[in-house]
Amino acid sequence: MNNTGWQAARTAAGLGDLHVHDLRHTFAMRLREAEVEPETRRVLLWHGDSDVTDHYTPAQIVEVFEAVEKVAKDAGVWNRTLSMLLRDRRMSAIELEAGDNVGGSTPRPIHGEPNER
Repeated sequence: MNNTGWQAARTAAGLGDLHVHDLRHTFAMRLREAEVEPETRRVLLWHGDSDVTDHYTPAQIVEVFEAVEKVAKDAGVWNRTLSMLLRDRRMSAIELEAGDNVGGSTPRPIHGEPNER
């Protein structure tokens, strides 16, 4: 919709090269920023497919940063990865087989596992 009526109106309003489609994109982003549910955004934008709505409302840098901050804040002793748990289990098994308890202490069981020793 870039007809002469629209061109005249946007020129008179001093909007430069603004297109009607730009307004739609802005509306979609403002809906996301207002934390409107994705399904509601899809309906308001008259999208049949949520993939189209996702295209108009990608994650913004602030959202990405906040997500990383949540993970970083929760990182700690209790937030161990599966690979770390498996490594600890293997090391404990190797130490038991070799009879080599580092520091003279008995290896602790992995959280959630029964103590087999």
